[in-house]
Amino acid sequence: MECHLYWQQTELRQRIAPYGTVTESWYPLGHGASDLIGEDTFTKLGEKYVKTNVQVILRWHIHAYLPADML
Repeated sequence: MECHLYWQQTELRQRIAPYGTVTESWYPLGHGASDLIGEDTFTKLGEKYVKTNVQVILRWHIHAYLPADML
């Protein structure tokens, strides 16, 4: 399943969760795509939280895909 910041697949992830299916992230940084990493939204969030754009993106992936008891 393709799942990333632009296509979060929330409904599908909810549907498969009862079966214990785990979603994995492959290439969470879009193969280093400069349009993703350099996006203004991540720059603003990075400035607000004193983080890099990459840290902001990876933080989203961690919170979106790890079970709450693992955080």
